[in-house]
Amino acid sequence: MTTQAINIGDLETARHHLGDARSVAMSARDLQKIESLDQLIIGAEALRSGDPSGARAAWSRIEEPRLAREVRHKARLIGVEVPMVPMEEGTTQ
Repeated sequence: MTTQAINIGDLETARHHLGDARSVAMSARDLQKIESLDQLIIGAEALRSGDPSGARAAWSRIEEPRLAREVRHKARLIGVEVPMVPMEEGTTQ
């Protein structure tokens, strides 16, 4: 349900679903996926607010490999270069 909400741009619902998922996560891998989706949402919110640097920084912190590759590819299509090395929170350069 979280990915469906993200796909249609309903970031508030997606964030709510992530909260539910976080409370039932059973493994470190589950938490990695949840945290990666959270960074995806943070980046989408930044981009929606006109802050591509904030999006770039958030998306650089996505740790789930498949999602990170997909986000980097799609970001490149809209002119946002996401670095391979995670940027510290609060960093936009």
